[in-house]
Amino acid sequence: MFIKKHPSQNELNELFEYRDGMLFRKKSVQAKHGKIGDRVGFQHSIKYRYVCINRVPYLEHRIIWIMLNGEIPSDMEIDHIEGRANNIENLRIASKSQNCHNRTKYKCNKTGFKGVGKRGNKYHANIRVNGLLKHLGDFDTPEQAYEEYKKAAMIYHNEFANF
Repeated sequence: MFIKKHPSQNELNELFEYRDGMLFRKKSVQAKHGKIGDRVGFQHSIKYRYVCINRVPYLEHRIIWIMLNGEIPSDMEIDHIEGRANNIENLRIASKSQNCHNRTKYKCNKTGFKGVGKRGNKYHANIRVNGLLKHLGDFDTPEQAYEEYKKAAMIYHNEFANF
């Protein structure tokens, strides 16, 4: 697997200024939109913002993290605590597994509750722990199943639990 090397903290701080979750250009570049003080980056679909450095796109939240905290270990990711805001207070370092715990319910979820599915006339609660699906029980209502999921998420996912 190819892992893209990010520019160093010093290089990034020479290029950009961080303000309120956004990056602004410190140096002008030879392009139509490259003036000092301009906000850098572009929104890719509905997901994340990217910043191009020497024509290579990087995720804006990773650039912000490196600028303010230094390098990201190769086995770690940057997790948004809530939503997709890139304010440094909303970013934290996480393993891939921890980052997945913080996801919202899947779009295909028909019960309306994360960790809850329906089989027959019963609702079941499940949670992923160390990559394995753990069955938490069968319940009469989706609300009961979700309460069980939330208890388990607090135990297994700690601060990465997302309701």
